Amino acid sequence: MNEYDSKLAVALEIALDAGVLDRCVMHDAVFEGDGDLQHAFDLGGARLATGALGQNFDGRDDLNEFIAEVVADHRGEECARCRELRMQQAPVAAAGKRPQH
Repeated sequence: MNEYDSKLAVALEIALDAGVLDRCVMHDAVFEGDGDLQHAFDLGGARLATGALGQNFDGRDDLNEFIAEVVADHRGEECARCRELRMQQAPVAAAGKRPQH
């Protein structure tokens, strides 16, 4: 994993821990959560200050940029795969038929 990907992975974990992003338990996909982005920045800053993030970031601004990027990359109110499955089943349910898998 290169440095850029490593920073994204750390930022993703912070965003998940802060509730800004959520993870689908069925498909392991990441999507928008209910948390506040500022909370993720604060959580990341606290971890950075304690040394918990090692030397991965060039300061708080660098970390915040990666958190903002990873959150922007995972917009959507639900798991994309769950949404696809729900949309596939909606016409079947409307017709009174049982979905076939």
